[in-house]
Amino acid sequence: MAVLFLLLMTSLFVEVCYSQPAPVNWGPDLYFRNYWPDPVNKSDLEKYVTLMTCAGLCSTKPWCSSFFYRSQNKHCLLFRTIYVDRKFLRPQMGVDYYRVASDKCPIEKCYYLSRPDNMCFFLDLSPQASTYDNSKAFCEDNHGRLASLDNRSKSQWIVDLLKVHNARPGDRFYLGAWKEGTDYRWSNGETLAGLGSSDNFWNVRDLPSPTRPCLVIDIQASYSTWQYDLCNENKTQILCEYQITN
Repeated sequence: MAVLFLLLMTSLFVEVCYSQPAPVNWGPDLYFRNYWPDPVNKSDLEKYVTLMTCAGLCSTKPWCSSFFYRSQNKHCLLFRTIYVDRKFLRPQMGVDYYRVASDKCPIEKCYYLSRPDNMCFFLDLSPQASTYDNSKAFCEDNHGRLASLDNRSKSQWIVDLLKVHNARPGDRFYLGAWKEGTDYRWSNGETLAGLGSSDNFWNVRDLPSPTRPCLVIDIQASYSTWQYDLCNENKTQILCEYQITN
């Protein structure tokens, strides 16, 4: 049984932080919320479950990409995305962190796995200021493309990812879309449709403009929207996507 458990964990999760941490006294109602910033992508908290059950819960939920587990009170917290910067975790917290294996991504470092869409995403947090053409070339030079938010699940996942990694209100990221005639088309060939003003969360607030042929995602504190923008505006972060092949 122990061998089976190890095989299961190895096949599902490739990283654990602070194994066998020092015990810490938590009140029964504190859970995890006092130990790191309140995550926008927290989706589920399970109480009094084993580590194997926690891993199984994550593996059966298509949106789950990682989880925290505290063995002392057997609390399991599932997340939609992966934390790369985990400086907020300390051994005395008594928490282990696991992430879904993403070895199918073309490059391991700093890639994020979105399981429902079978995509990897790479967020470059510290590039030089970059125009649309330079951002596009950066992704293509690394065998990817600028992210296309061509369905709502991917769009929500990306917003969660950006907010978890400290995208601030007012930050803008170039998206993989270009103006084609009077319409826009994603870099994967799909037309910009299905997520317009009828959607309560995603909203193209202005009409396509011949002077603003590029598309950005505009991060705000309580909502995020697509915005048309100039292609020569410098952005300070780049978001690429990669299709996972089986």
